[in-house]
Amino acid sequence: MKNYVLFSLLIITVFSSNCYSQQSTTNSKNIEYTYIDPIETCERVANKGYKSIDLFQQLGNSYYSKYEFEKAAKWYGELFAMNKSIENVYYYRYAHALNCIDQVEKANKYFELYDQKSKLYYQKSKKNSGKNKSSKKS
Repeated sequence: MKNYVLFSLLIITVFSSNCYSQQSTTNSKNIEYTYIDPIETCERVANKGYKSIDLFQQLGNSYYSKYEFEKAAKWYGELFAMNKSIENVYYYRYAHALNCIDQVEKANKYFELYDQKSKLYYQKSKKNSGKNKSSKKS
């Protein structure tokens, strides 16, 4: 009987200390997790005067993918105002965004520029594809 009581006390002690050690200490601390919206952050940076092609592309793409075409058109407009070499896809996205907010004439201008650039790209790729082929016959 003596062994039984000692064994019971040992088990109770082990389990109670194990349960106590697993209690979280974070309950006593107030930890706040905040979400920082990357689009808002980029927009704040742009509104403070920082200008870069990457920034305007990211902002335009973010709003374009969320179907917020008015904001997308604003940032794509800033992108084109930089007068840099811009990828062809942005001509299409800017034109589409403009068309969605009823700026049809301006949209048509950028759709035409997109078509011209697409034709040039197609001609260059067609011309370059012949250079890579070898004329060796086995």
